[in-house]
Amino acid sequence: MTILLTGASGVVGLPTLRALTEDHDVIVLEGRRAVHHSGVTVRGDLRAPHLGLDDRTWSALTRDVDTVVHCAGVVDFGIDDASTRAVNVDGVRHIVELAREASARLVHVSTAFVGQPVIPDVTGGLATMHPGAYIASKRDGEDLVRSSGLDWTIVRPSIVCGDSETGEISELQGLHTLVRAFLRGTLPVVLCEDALQYDFVPCDVVARSIATVVDHPKRYDREHVWVTSGAAALDIDSLVAVLVDEATRLGIAVDAPRRLHPDVFQRLWKPAFFDLLDPASQTKFANLLASVANLFNTSPFPTSLGSGPLPPAQTSDTIERSARLTARHLVERSPGAYPVLQSA
Repeated sequence: MTILLTGASGVVGLPTLRALTEDHDVIVLEGRRAVHHSGVTVRGDLRAPHLGLDDRTWSALTRDVDTVVHCAGVVDFGIDDASTRAVNVDGVRHIVELAREASARLVHVSTAFVGQPVIPDVTGGLATMHPGAYIASKRDGEDLVRSSGLDWTIVRPSIVCGDSETGEISELQGLHTLVRAFLRGTLPVVLCEDALQYDFVPCDVVARSIATVVDHPKRYDREHVWVTSGAAALDIDSLVAVLVDEATRLGIAVDAPRRLHPDVFQRLWKPAFFDLLDPASQTKFANLLASVANLFNTSPFPTSLGSGPLPPAQTSDTIERSARLTARHLVERSPGAYPVLQSA
């Protein structure tokens, strides 16, 4: 099988490239970041018609490619809506065009959060990060895939964390933002109505799931494959307890953040603390609150893991291990950046 892979430098695309090249010929569509790949690489632009490719390259791809695996996308909540949609919506439209001309199957990587309600900014509009724009763009991208007339599979991972064995990841993600703020003592509260779940899954598990979907086209034709922890996901209180324990093991002094209902934040905590911060600190803290609040599960995600040839389902033990590996990985990346216990 000849596969065109996008987003091969990303947190999902990089391990997916490794997983796919074991059994297939992979052509990498390289964007702004270089990809170290021993096979064929073409430089393009998802935002541009024909992916910014010349006619000769476009024709060669439409002749040779059997399957398109689309991992690329904007995941930065701070980028403006137009820039997000240029990649996450227009980019999908251009990928669909290529797959259609190639008569190729499309494996599209979306997000498990497409069905989640967007939590409004309770800080009074100070946040410059807007998760809702990202989620809306991923919904619209999925709509384009489903209406394309192609053979397709949509893969929906939850929050992506580091490798299940090492904790390593090419770029820090939402879980890392939460854990880093927790370890630094800059996350005194989390806005959460109840002890909602915080679903994350290792990047290598996502990659192996994508490779499995590629290798079983009939089984997963026009299916939504959920790569999540599902009902086994830790709730926020359990996650904080694990992180407090791991921080202590690492010799880091931490105070567990308080879980606040958004209404309590507005009535009591905001006027007593938040409104006293300088504007730059308010924006920084507002962004952290907005990002973290929108990554809770209002109900457990479905999961496809553990069924058929897909990787095994996540368990409370594997999830706890990933949380601990995340903390260790952050400390290894920035030693000395966290408050040390006096007795350590």
